[in-house]
Amino acid sequence: VMEVLARLYPGHDWGEEFGTLLYREAEGNPFFMVEILKLLTAEKILAKRDGIWTLATTVDKISVPEKVYDVVMRRLSRLGEREREILELGAVEGDVFHSGTILRGLGLERMPLLKTLQFLEQIHHLIHAAGPQYHFDHSNIREILYASIPPELRIEYHTVVGQFLAESFGESEEHAGVIAHNLLAAGLKSEALPYLILSANAAARLFAHADAIRYLERAESLLHDLHPHNPPIERVRDLLEIRQRRGDQEYAAGRYRAALVSYETALELTRSAPEARREADIVRAIGRMQYLLGHPVESQRTYEDAIKRYTSLVDEARAAGDDARLNSAVRELGKLYFFKGDMEMAERHMRESIALAERRGDDRIRAAALNNLSGIHYLRGDLEEALSCHRTCIDIRERLRDELGLAQSHKNIGIIHTRLGEPQEAESHLNEGLALYRKGVDRRGEAVTLRHLGNLHHLNGDHVGAQRHWEASLSLCRELGNTEDLCSCLNNLGLIHFEQGHYASAERLYRESLEIRSSRSHKDHQMATLHDNLAELYLDLHQLDRAEEEVRLSEQIALELDATAVLAELFAKRARIASARGDLQTARDQVQQAISLGEPTGNAESLIEALIASAEVELDAGNHGEAKRSARQARDMARWSKMSHFELRAALTAARAACKEGTGSDSLEELGELVRRANERGYRPLAAKACDLIGEIHAKSGDIHAAAAEFTRAADQMKEILASLGEEDRRSLVHHPDWKEMIGNLLDTLVRIGRREDALAYLVAFGVTSCDVEPTRDAFATVETGA
Repeated sequence: VMEVLARLYPGHDWGEEFGTLLYREAEGNPFFMVEILKLLTAEKILAKRDGIWTLATTVDKISVPEKVYDVVMRRLSRLGEREREILELGAVEGDVFHSGTILRGLGLERMPLLKTLQFLEQIHHLIHAAGPQYHFDHSNIREILYASIPPELRIEYHTVVGQFLAESFGESEEHAGVIAHNLLAAGLKSEALPYLILSANAAARLFAHADAIRYLERAESLLHDLHPHNPPIERVRDLLEIRQRRGDQEYAAGRYRAALVSYETALELTRSAPEARREADIVRAIGRMQYLLGHPVESQRTYEDAIKRYTSLVDEARAAGDDARLNSAVRELGKLYFFKGDMEMAERHMRESIALAERRGDDRIRAAALNNLSGIHYLRGDLEEALSCHRTCIDIRERLRDELGLAQSHKNIGIIHTRLGEPQEAESHLNEGLALYRKGVDRRGEAVTLRHLGNLHHLNGDHVGAQRHWEASLSLCRELGNTEDLCSCLNNLGLIHFEQGHYASAERLYRESLEIRSSRSHKDHQMATLHDNLAELYLDLHQLDRAEEEVRLSEQIALELDATAVLAELFAKRARIASARGDLQTARDQVQQAISLGEPTGNAESLIEALIASAEVELDAGNHGEAKRSARQARDMARWSKMSHFELRAALTAARAACKEGTGSDSLEELGELVRRANERGYRPLAAKACDLIGEIHAKSGDIHAAAAEFTRAADQMKEILASLGEEDRRSLVHHPDWKEMIGNLLDTLVRIGRREDALAYLVAFGVTSCDVEPTRDAFATVETGA
């Protein structure tokens, strides 16, 4: 555009803003741009003064849309009657139309029509050909033509277009939406119905769940319009299928409450149109929604009902010798036992399903059942067995050329390798799954795989890679409207920001995830975890009241859901809060509760948190040997579980206990490694605390200059953290006992070695006064209160 303007108006001084406006309103069409420029020149809006082309007004006051309308009207006024009719009928079809539509609607011969279309393209510049289709050169052309058609004639045109497209492309999902639109506009509701269903299929295939739901809602509304009272049985079946499929799409979009309503409505419709297998499928889906909505008791009752129904279907299929029906029903029964948590029954049915599929030669069901069996092994911790199932499954799916099935297998194998601590194999399979999901346009599969790749990078200490993958997954989740995956991404990103000391960003991400989950009007395990994460964040900021409130909210949900592992972590946090307030007996009681709850679950994170809390409480109590023992136990468990943040945090607590015990110099090498690893992973708060502790050890040994160097490194880390915080978080952090101690150590040391100006500079940077800080009491023989 700028090149066109430079050639037509040499020496102009309009800048890029005018060119951008012109390009946008002309939709990039050069003929429209030239016509608009001619009109603007004729109206003296573009004028030459003293040899320079100038604008007579500012760009924001130039009404280019009106000029586009004028250009279109001028061109249309030059058309003959037949040419206008051709374009009007094309406008009814849409922004893109077919010559066959015009042939059918106007009864023209093919050769004269094609010549007229060529004339409209090359002389009038109103349309352009693209293969067998024609496009209007500007959206305004189609809009103006369509608006000019009398309503009665418009209906006739829509009838012609809808029927022609239905005959020509009836089985094509690509054209289903246009066909449905035209038939509906023609008032042909009954004929439009199957094309709305086809449009929903197309949207679902592309994982455009919101579009699929919209088409299904329109189809349901259409059925009610056609049969407001006493619909015939075939229409009840149509309505039943539409409502069930709508539930499937709402579930896929993470809209669990809406899905539950749809499934319950569908089940009610089965009273008029009974069908045992469909009823069993719907009851199973209702149980799944109840579980996801945080109603475990109702869910278990519904699953029992579904199990009875599928058991009956299995018995009927066995009696009839119908192995195909039997195979499918047995697999569904296995999935139900899996959802109930009865892994023994789940495995038994999955193995029977696999054997039936082998005997029948049904490789698709065999592969699907092997995938389910792998999930059972995975939950039990039998990871090699899980991998073995997936290897067989992947061989079958490769033979079938089932690319989306292969994507699922590669993703699941990647997850298992991640848990086995085999990052290279994990990344290879996850990337293969990602490529296949993208090829198949499975955006939800893509989003989930990106999240697992982020998990892998995070586990390997690659915060940049983790953040990149999680943010890509987050973007897809927002686009798809899938709230479950969206909340997982927000929580993961919140965690990474927390570990890096970006407290304000972490809080914002946790809160957004919590707000989305709360809007679904039900409580779930993840809500308890989010409140738990917020409690951890406020503890780090020494906002004890806020931390306690988040613990209370998390505990409320965890008790309702019987989430024992979360409850164990919450008792550990209560212990730390009590210890920070000086109530050591309560703190010890809470630690014992955390350990007694956490041990039976076998949940590593719960046990590690309990052991770290125990170490911190004993450290506050002056029981340094016991603190060191608990911290080292937590460190070793975290290292084995590949939880690097917990490992380094526990190692720091153990080193602090050793320092208090008088054996800190033995920890210098481990602390140096801790600082290196913490910096590599972006754990800036941990790195800062470790540098400060190294400084304390040097100070105790009398090496004041080495101490000053380490305290300065800690302070520089802290400055970066403070820069990421809001005012409230900044104030809270600099008043945290750990951070006050760090600042005090730095200032006291700098003053001792004569660097008073540097000390003053840090005071300003931290926004504190000398009375706000307190160096470690036993780091120096005497304490100076600063500059």
